[in-house]
Amino acid sequence: MATNYGTPPIVTEGLIFAVDPINDKSYVSGSATVTDQIGGKSGIVQGSGLGVVPLNKLWDMDQSSDTGIVFAENADFTLGSGDFAVDVWMRADATANTGSPTQTSRIVSGDKSTNSTDWLIYYPGTYVYWYSGGIKSTITVDAGVLYHIVFSRISGTIKGYRNGVEVDSDSFSTNLNGTTGFGIGRSVRSGYTNAGLLNGAIGPVKIYKGKGLTAEEVLQNYNALKGRFE
Repeated sequence: MATNYGTPPIVTEGLIFAVDPINDKSYVSGSATVTDQIGGKSGIVQGSGLGVVPLNKLWDMDQSSDTGIVFAENADFTLGSGDFAVDVWMRADATANTGSPTQTSRIVSGDKSTNSTDWLIYYPGTYVYWYSGGIKSTITVDAGVLYHIVFSRISGTIKGYRNGVEVDSDSFSTNLNGTTGFGIGRSVRSGYTNAGLLNGAIGPVKIYKGKGLTAEEVLQNYNALKGRFE
């Protein structure tokens, strides 16, 4: 199943969450909120200084300004034991191991506000990791370069894709059963300073639940949007 958000179309089967810096239904420059295009969930823009604004069709994430987007806890972010995929365009400019939790430079994360993480994608330097109680999958990246990153689980195997190409495959059958919030560019945890903040930029973010993306579908999503960043 697909719809014409781009050419070729974005895969929409199993899509339960989607946000985009330059889609007015998701975000208007200067707004204090970001809206999920699929379920209508509202995220709160965090930070000061540069804040979260479209920069080259991306959200600019500034660690020094406590920047990020936080969505409240919702069952949609409980990925469970079935198939899923998380699809994000991202650029990591630098990493700084400051603040708590220790998984700094978060790209996206399924977090509780009270000191608990169910899953996350983060960048400590050199690699982008899928993490849930430990590192489960690894993608090599260069700082300052924009990438399309997808982690997709199908039948207990999680695969990492960089720019439409599979680069890692690992066994991962953990039941992600925590009802969490969702953070973009930071943790959602309250009471922390520099909590997992990313220096860099994030573009469209999509979550698929009850369905993982196949290699063909990952490439389809990559081709659908890559022209906008060229």
